[in-house]
Amino acid sequence: MLLGGGQTVAAAGTSAEAGRGGNAFVSFFVYVCVALLLRFRSQILALNSPDLLLRFLQNLPTTDWTVKDVEMLASQAYVYQSMIQTRDKQSILQR
Repeated sequence: MLLGGGQTVAAAGTSAEAGRGGNAFVSFFVYVCVALLLRFRSQILALNSPDLLLRFLQNLPTTDWTVKDVEMLASQAYVYQSMIQTRDKQSILQR
């Protein structure tokens, strides 16, 4: 992923994820998308046509993001993932 200022952040899975066919990364990616959509929620909701929405999503205003911004997004995604996994585990135990 390319950040503003020419910085690059690599997205690589762990060996454990590779052993599971990368499913852990795919699962986590869903939560990254949720975190990203929530971060830009107000701007997305202000768009009044599907074309504007697609254009916005294809050109997210992240050119001035730093590594810290990406870390915060990934941290928020992890929190969402943990919340859902905890809820699912509790649901299974209550059956």
